[in-house]
Amino acid sequence: MKSPPDRWSAITSKSGEYLNAGVVCVCVVDPETESFGSVSGQRTAAAPYG
Repeated sequence: MKSPPDRWSAITSKSGEYLNAGVVCVCVVDPETESFGSVSGQRTAAAPYG
């Protein structure tokens, strides 16, 4: 879950850490923009929700 002070660069870096540790997919929800994204070792996707 993205908080207002979180920067996308930090989220991207942390997502990479999770993937390097063996996590298959990382999902990020941004309530401010009502969107979410997912990152896997193979692809990145984003979509609005709501």
